[in-house]
Amino acid sequence: MHNHLALLREHGLGSYRDLLMGVSKDPAMLIWLDGNTNRKGAPNENYGRELLELFTLGIGNYTEDDVAAAARAFTGWNLQDGGFFFNRNQHDFGPKTFLGQTGPFDGGDDGLNVLVPYGNGTYYDLRPKVAIPQADVLPFGRPVPAC
Repeated sequence: MHNHLALLREHGLGSYRDLLMGVSKDPAMLIWLDGNTNRKGAPNENYGRELLELFTLGIGNYTEDDVAAAARAFTGWNLQDGGFFFNRNQHDFGPKTFLGQTGPFDGGDDGLNVLVPYGNGTYYDLRPKVAIPQADVLPFGRPVPAC
């Protein structure tokens, strides 16, 4: 949990892409949202759904087909020795149609390139989704700006 909070502190006010990549590879998220069980031929949609609903698009702005494609994009993302590990043997390299775009998307740059344009990468966009929605003070004593 300490490492997860450190990740949010490090990337919560920075690059939207870096935050999404960090959260996607975070051992806590892989465990909590069943990413470590997401395998080719048996994709687990839990992380893909939360990625679309909580971290990027919001409820009602994606389809169930988008959830299935996101799940397939993150197949093979796993843990080894307590850290992120990409298992190529468990990744679905086939074409996926995701948010109207078709390609052999993976959870890394390919998949994030589709998602990043939906967030403006600013604190104001991220605060209600992942950062610190109920904090009065940011790290180092800076006040939270009004959204």
